[in-house]
Amino acid sequence: MAHTDEVNQKGSGNTKSPKKSKEKRGISPAGWAAISAIGVAAVGCIGTIVAAVLNPDLAQVILDKAIGSTPTPAIISTVSIPTSSPTNTPPLSTNPTDTPEPPIIASKDWEADCISIANWKPDLENETAEIYNDCYDLVPWGIGANNGNLLFTTTSNQTISAMEYGIFTPLPQNKEFHFSIQIKTLNNSEVWIGFFDQNSLQSKGILVAIQPDDNFDIREMPSQVEFADNIHLYSEAGDYENIQIEFIGSSLYVTVDGQPILAGYPISISPKKLFLGYRMLSDGEIKATIRSMEIRKK
Repeated sequence: MAHTDEVNQKGSGNTKSPKKSKEKRGISPAGWAAISAIGVAAVGCIGTIVAAVLNPDLAQVILDKAIGSTPTPAIISTVSIPTSSPTNTPPLSTNPTDTPEPPIIASKDWEADCISIANWKPDLENETAEIYNDCYDLVPWGIGANNGNLLFTTTSNQTISAMEYGIFTPLPQNKEFHFSIQIKTLNNSEVWIGFFDQNSLQSKGILVAIQPDDNFDIREMPSQVEFADNIHLYSEAGDYENIQIEFIGSSLYVTVDGQPILAGYPISISPKKLFLGYRMLSDGEIKATIRSMEIRKK
């Protein structure tokens, strides 16, 4: 927006006839009006394009970030998923006493509205993900980080057998996994919380699938054989607080809202990767928020 400065001329007290002041060169008011009109039109076009292309429920998050940041970050690279693995190599130190800062631990990057390439690896069915300032842009797949939370918000109006999208992060040994989740909409979809040998849904693992109607399934992967089926929980407005998943030796324990779901189930793997994502069928819709995520070493 253009601004004009008001210039107040005060008398100097000199009785001599004032000299004609030289005309100040600049842009006329009409010129500023034209420039302002062009600027408004450009902003309107950008807003229309963003709203039309991005996921409608996550578009406002991106617009808010773009309006509040100057300048808009440029794309620094594009990666292929899953054939390439992102790396985070710190720059060479110019001072012998400098030490590179350790990466922010998984889920803490969400506080900066970032899915950090240092912590996460997307699983996007051989599609690609753009990177902005060391953060993945997963909005086209309905995944975003905002205010310390991970959001799943998307719909599918096409005929598909199934699609699975999500992100992997390494797990420490002797771990407990804690989180809360709010389910607003879950039609023909499941929220997946998985523990795998590798950064792949086709590797050996354990999957906790949150289904519509307050049902939980626990499955072995990749066969998806169910060893705990249709566990029904009574939640208030789709809120599940303090979900705890714990591995003790070769056994699995799951507790939701203080209610044991699974206790001492024997497993044949030592999970090394955590997966957060979803599965969607045709005409599916999902609106879910994972919050208060914490990975603890015992």
